Amino acid sequence: MKYFISFMLLAFFPGCSQMSESNASGGKIADWVIGKWQYTDDKDKSTTVVLYPDGSAIGSDESIGSWYFIDKTVYIVWDTGWQDLIEKNYGSSYKKLGFAPGIATSTTPSNTSDAVKVK
Repeated sequence: MKYFISFMLLAFFPGCSQMSESNASGGKIADWVIGKWQYTDDKDKSTTVVLYPDGSAIGSDESIGSWYFIDKTVYIVWDTGWQDLIEKNYGSSYKKLGFAPGIATSTTPSNTSDAVKVK
Protein backbone atom coordinates (compact mmCIF):
# COMPACT_ATOMS: atom_id res chain seq x y z
CA MET A 1 0.00 0.00 0.00
CA LYS A 2 2.89 2.34 0.85
CA TYR A 3 4.26 2.07 -2.69
CA PHE A 4 0.84 2.61 -4.25
CA ILE A 5 0.42 5.85 -2.31
CA SER A 6 3.90 6.96 -3.34
CA PHE A 7 3.06 6.25 -6.97
CA MET A 8 -0.17 8.23 -6.67
CA LEU A 9 1.67 11.20 -5.11
CA LEU A 10 4.19 11.22 -7.92
CA ALA A 11 1.41 10.91 -10.48
CA PHE A 12 -0.33 14.02 -9.14
CA PHE A 13 2.86 16.10 -8.78
CA PRO A 14 5.06 14.98 -11.72
CA GLY A 15 6.49 18.36 -12.68
CA CYS A 16 6.30 20.23 -9.41
CA SER A 17 9.90 19.51 -8.48
CA GLN A 18 10.91 21.39 -11.62
CA MET A 19 9.90 24.78 -10.17
CA SER A 20 12.57 27.38 -9.63
CA GLU A 21 13.36 29.35 -6.50
CA SER A 22 11.81 32.49 -7.98
CA ASN A 23 9.28 30.62 -10.15
CA ALA A 24 10.64 32.66 -13.06
CA SER A 25 14.16 31.46 -13.81
CA GLY A 26 13.48 28.84 -16.45
CA GLY A 27 12.41 25.91 -14.27
CA LYS A 28 15.74 25.15 -12.60
CA ILE A 29 15.67 23.63 -9.13
CA ALA A 30 17.55 25.69 -6.52
CA ASP A 31 20.84 24.04 -5.56
CA TRP A 32 19.95 23.88 -1.87
CA VAL A 33 16.82 21.74 -2.34
CA ILE A 34 17.95 18.31 -3.55
CA GLY A 35 19.89 16.06 -1.22
CA LYS A 36 19.93 14.77 2.35
CA TRP A 37 18.29 16.70 5.20
CA GLN A 38 18.16 16.18 8.96
CA TYR A 39 15.52 17.50 11.31
CA THR A 40 13.40 16.51 14.30
CA ASP A 41 10.04 14.78 13.89
CA ASP A 42 6.85 15.11 15.97
CA LYS A 43 8.27 12.76 18.64
CA ASP A 44 11.42 14.89 18.99
CA LYS A 45 13.41 12.17 17.21
CA SER A 46 16.10 13.05 14.68
CA THR A 47 15.15 11.93 11.19
CA THR A 48 16.93 11.99 7.86
CA VAL A 49 15.12 12.72 4.61
CA VAL A 50 16.50 12.43 1.08
CA LEU A 51 14.94 14.56 -1.66
CA TYR A 52 15.60 13.19 -5.15
CA PRO A 53 15.59 15.21 -8.41
CA ASP A 54 12.56 13.26 -9.72
CA GLY A 55 10.33 14.65 -6.93
CA SER A 56 10.46 11.58 -4.69
CA ALA A 57 11.44 11.56 -1.01
CA ILE A 58 12.50 8.82 1.38
CA GLY A 59 12.70 9.13 5.16
CA SER A 60 14.97 7.25 7.56
CA ASP A 61 11.82 5.73 9.08
CA GLU A 62 11.13 4.10 5.68
CA SER A 63 8.39 6.59 4.83
CA ILE A 64 7.94 7.45 1.18
CA GLY A 65 6.80 10.78 -0.17
CA SER A 66 6.74 13.27 -2.96
CA TRP A 67 8.01 16.85 -2.90
CA TYR A 68 7.54 20.05 -4.81
CA PHE A 69 9.07 23.51 -4.51
CA ILE A 70 7.46 26.95 -4.46
CA ASP A 71 9.07 30.27 -3.48
CA LYS A 72 11.84 29.19 -1.07
CA THR A 73 9.72 26.41 0.45
CA VAL A 74 9.93 22.66 -0.13
CA TYR A 75 6.61 20.85 0.41
CA ILE A 76 6.95 17.15 1.25
CA VAL A 77 3.81 14.99 1.22
CA TRP A 78 4.34 11.66 3.03
CA ASP A 79 2.50 8.36 2.53
CA THR A 80 1.50 8.61 6.21
CA GLY A 81 -0.56 11.74 5.54
CA TRP A 82 1.95 14.02 7.27
CA GLN A 83 3.31 17.03 5.40
CA ASP A 84 6.68 18.65 6.07
CA LEU A 85 7.79 22.03 4.81
CA ILE A 86 11.41 23.11 4.67
CA GLU A 87 11.65 26.88 4.50
CA LYS A 88 14.77 28.79 3.58
CA ASN A 89 15.41 31.64 5.99
CA TYR A 90 17.69 34.60 5.39
CA GLY A 91 21.29 33.52 5.06
CA SER A 92 21.85 29.78 5.08
CA SER A 93 19.47 28.56 7.78
CA TYR A 94 16.40 26.39 7.24
CA LYS A 95 13.30 25.59 9.28
CA LYS A 96 11.11 22.46 9.14
CA LEU A 97 7.40 22.74 9.83
CA GLY A 98 5.47 19.48 10.30
CA PHE A 99 1.72 19.14 9.76
CA ALA A 100 -0.27 16.15 11.02
CA PRO A 101 -2.68 14.38 8.64
CA GLY A 102 -5.67 16.59 7.90
CA ILE A 103 -3.97 19.82 9.04
CA ALA A 104 -3.64 22.48 6.33
CA THR A 105 -0.16 23.95 5.74
CA SER A 106 -1.71 27.42 5.97
CA THR A 107 -2.40 26.90 9.70
CA THR A 108 -0.18 26.50 12.77
CA PRO A 109 2.22 23.56 12.36
CA SER A 110 1.98 20.50 14.60
CA ASN A 111 5.74 20.73 15.24
CA THR A 112 8.77 22.72 14.13
CA SER A 113 12.53 22.28 14.20
CA ASP A 114 15.67 23.50 12.52
CA ALA A 115 16.49 21.68 9.28
CA VAL A 116 20.09 20.99 8.32
CA LYS A 117 21.32 20.09 4.84
CA VAL A 118 23.72 17.16 5.18
CA LYS A 119 26.59 17.30 2.73
